[in-house]
Amino acid sequence: MLCYQIGPLSVSMDAAPESWQPFRTQNAAEPLLRVERTDEPVDLTGWRLMAEHEMMHVWRREELSAGWLFQDSRFHGWLWLSPDGMLARFHTAGAQEGSYALLLQAAAECALIRLGVMILHAACVCVEGEAVAFSGPSGAGKSTRAAQWVKLLGARMLSGDRPAVDPASGIVRGVPWDGKERVFVNAAAPLRAIVEVRRGSCVKLRRMTDREARSFLAGQLLIPMWDTPLAAKALSGLRRLIARVPIYRLYSDGDEQSALKSYEILFRNPEQIEECEEEIKMRLKPGFEIVQIDTDYLALPTGENIAAFAGSVVLNEVSATLLRELSGRECSREDLLELLLNQYKVERDVAAQDLDNILKTFAEIGLTEG
Repeated sequence: MLCYQIGPLSVSMDAAPESWQPFRTQNAAEPLLRVERTDEPVDLTGWRLMAEHEMMHVWRREELSAGWLFQDSRFHGWLWLSPDGMLARFHTAGAQEGSYALLLQAAAECALIRLGVMILHAACVCVEGEAVAFSGPSGAGKSTRAAQWVKLLGARMLSGDRPAVDPASGIVRGVPWDGKERVFVNAAAPLRAIVEVRRGSCVKLRRMTDREARSFLAGQLLIPMWDTPLAAKALSGLRRLIARVPIYRLYSDGDEQSALKSYEILFRNPEQIEECEEEIKMRLKPGFEIVQIDTDYLALPTGENIAAFAGSVVLNEVSATLLRELSGRECSREDLLELLLNQYKVERDVAAQDLDNILKTFAEIGLTEG
């Protein structure tokens, strides 16, 4: 059996994907996760589907002593995981190439969470001996920002997609799985900050409040909700991570000059980071739909709201843009201001005054709440 080490997790198996080779070791402790293979087909009798994700489904039996089944929905592979997460058995029958790596990743990530280590959706780079993790939803620009730091600052890519973070020590490390980025680095560094990337007209860093950080990280950390004790472990780790590592929100336009500016603020001029203040969030009230008819924009009441709200509201293009944003998610005033500055050529002071007038009108006629 070959042995591999990822931080506190030692894994033994007879064969590993190529990406695991940098993590192979000769001096590992007693393996905490053993991976075996079997050609026996999976019998789903008594198993029920607990969770469905884009690429993987999770199954469980009524008796928890039966463990878990992970199904790779793309490559038709299956992996059984023991209740204590220490033994994984990959079912080779019918599995296509690529299934083993994905299911092995799922077992290892669960094992790391059991050891108190979190899996963060982020592009993580190391510069001057410290790491910065750029995070956010897909398409936010975190990979672009990390690549710019590598190009302009000589930073080293530690992980392009899913680094492992230890909240107790504040250490972040590379892992042998990394999505489309294909970065497999067996290295670790103290984590200076986690940075949520957002589009903005100028470079600005603001520290999140604890509440904002909890809400943000809950969507960027792996929290295995199908396993209640393990999910509780992950949520406990989330709280410890917030207490240990600063969580910032970065507004920037995404060009190379803003990448350099964000580095200067974070590493050279931290006094320019805005202090955390609770942002007032707002959203479009339920029961409204924003529609465009020819060149006109309307806020139309729907369902039970038709009787309560007399008629529709005629909107201009700017108001419609704001309400569409508010219908997709909760937004702060700062979020909406940056939206206007990105979409329209207008001075910040003028945009801010117009925005305040529009938001006041929205509240008065009952279109928004929060």
